Amino acid sequence: MNITKALKNIKQIPKTTAVEEIACIRENREAAIPVLLERVKAVTDAAGGLPANHEEHFYAMYLLAEFGVNEALPHLIKYLEFDEYLTNMLLGDALTEDFPSILATLTTADDIIQIKEIIENPTLNCFNRAVAAHVLKILYIHDRMSRNDYHSYIKHLLSTCNDNDDPEFIGFLICDCEEAGFSDLLPIIKKLYDAKLVETQIISYSEVKAGLRQSTEASALDIMKDDDTYSLIKDSIEWLDHRGSFCSDDDDDDDDFDDLFDSFLKFNELAEILRVEDSDDSSESTELYIQNSMIAERRKPQYTLSDALPLQKVTELKEIAKYNNIDGYSSMKKADLISHLIDIASDPYILKMHLLRLTEKEWAFFKRAVAAEHILDELSYAEDFFRLSILCLLLVYYHDEHLYYVVPQETKQAFFELEKKGFSAEKDHADNLNKYALAVTNLYGIMTINDFVKLFNEQNQHKTDAAEVASILHRYISLYGYYELEGDYLINHEFEDDEQEEIQHFVDIAASYPRYLPEKHDLLKYADSNYIEDTPQLQKLRLFVKESVVKDEAVAELLIIDLYFAAYSQSDKKEYKSILKNHNIALLSSKLKTLLDLLGDLSANIRLGLIGGHTLHELAGMNGTPHNKKPITNIDDYRFLQKDRLDSSDRDNIWPAKNEPVRVTKIGRNEPCPCNSGKKYKKCCGS
Repeated sequence: MNITKALKNIKQIPKTTAVEEIACIRENREAAIPVLLERVKAVTDAAGGLPANHEEHFYAMYLLAEFGVNEALPHLIKYLEFDEYLTNMLLGDALTEDFPSILATLTTADDIIQIKEIIENPTLNCFNRAVAAHVLKILYIHDRMSRNDYHSYIKHLLSTCNDNDDPEFIGFLICDCEEAGFSDLLPIIKKLYDAKLVETQIISYSEVKAGLRQSTEASALDIMKDDDTYSLIKDSIEWLDHRGSFCSDDDDDDDDFDDLFDSFLKFNELAEILRVEDSDDSSESTELYIQNSMIAERRKPQYTLSDALPLQKVTELKEIAKYNNIDGYSSMKKADLISHLIDIASDPYILKMHLLRLTEKEWAFFKRAVAAEHILDELSYAEDFFRLSILCLLLVYYHDEHLYYVVPQETKQAFFELEKKGFSAEKDHADNLNKYALAVTNLYGIMTINDFVKLFNEQNQHKTDAAEVASILHRYISLYGYYELEGDYLINHEFEDDEQEEIQHFVDIAASYPRYLPEKHDLLKYADSNYIEDTPQLQKLRLFVKESVVKDEAVAELLIIDLYFAAYSQSDKKEYKSILKNHNIALLSSKLKTLLDLLGDLSANIRLGLIGGHTLHELAGMNGTPHNKKPITNIDDYRFLQKDRLDSSDRDNIWPAKNEPVRVTKIGRNEPCPCNSGKKYKKCCGS
């Protein structure tokens, strides 16, 4: 392998360490170093953006560290000046696990000042600052920074902490101090805890005190020297093997709000409590919930933001300000943050923009809360009110063994101004249009805007038109992306990557069939993308599986889900048997025949968008349908609707007598893959 090919092969991160390429680069390091430097420099030259070729830098930084190219250090240090999102995109888990060692390997005595500038910059993310502090600890461990210099610097940092410093960052500093065995700094540390300046979820005072009493500086140093976490980069292959594949599966359901919520709960040791249904013991559930929620404040309820916000920590106010898009929040003093947040909460226009973005569940909760002094003792998932809380629309308290949800007076006043102009009716109408859009795209896959308007107006008193539909639905599309507007069509997001000809082909086939039109109540059930119609055929299958196939309730439910989606995909006997095999289930021929018959009935009674939302059973029994076929119940009569697996004899049993290829409604990307791999469709055959 030549050096050009080796460098080309590591432009994108492979799933296994590129050992052969690295060996070639080592042999030709003089030619490789300028290229590797350019790849790292490209990231910082993007001025805080993410260059299209950003993956190129990953192997480069390990190799530059192994080669000891100090010239790379200024560019790599700049990574820590980026915001949390961009740093994570560039480094992932390597940010805290490998990056400190990469920086420490390249840092000389003259460079330490650059590392300290990161540590002392309060506008930077606390994790990035902690990484920089970690670099100094590695330098101390490897005798590149003297004990006195390191000890004096940590003492200086701890001694100068105040209310404007990030409690999490202070917690990380104390962890470093405890690991180094600097017991003489315990009095300074105690003052920080007494002043409530430390995030105790990082490390508690009792843990610090116990740790410092159990070890000396010498023993602590020996322990750290034996820890690979604090090693320097000598062999990049060894480090990359440990890192494994840097590539992570993209999850379409992850958005900025989800990331913010996850970070909000990141130190919650029992976070699963927040996702548990109400238990039989309500008081115990409430206490567990409060103990583990970082949203509820343990204090007497406050009913105005002017009273509530001064009680918050500066870091909490900055997080709220960040989510409310307040410019320059990171450098603001506490009083300025409070003033800006109250101004935003009091502005009817800004409140309207926030309320229009609320989900149906959030909106219902807000309407109840705004009409009362407070809502008392309601157990709910933290996600249900987190957005309301971070937007200052809702204050949450735990006081005298009661849980309070309060809409502050400033927000109430702004809301009442909106109500004078009929805002609630406007919001409810928009949400109703969105629910209809979700329902029709989930049930039919695709619908023309004109048909959508006609259907909506037939079932609702508050009428709409095509212009209003486009205006309102575009807002929901930008927020959630569950469907799209493409020309004259409203389409399910599963079609968004399809060519226009494929979409038109689906429309042409669907137009050959009458449309199934349920009543409003039944139609809106399909607004939930996870809704499955509980047909008699599904009930029979469930009963048979639980009584005759699998006795374990949980295992039976998993098997039923796999079988259902296989039936939805019009699978054949072979695929059903493969599912049973994957579940380690062997059946006698008589039971297998019964199961296959039940699956045949189920498959014939699942609604398909391609045939107007009808089931194959309904279609075959309609007067005037092609060939006027009797209801189909044998799985072999209609297996494999996919165009590449359907022969002409099968097609004649189901479709109009035309020679067009056909296509079944697409499997949802978050649904189990029909190949029975156990993965989501988007992570498997749909990737």
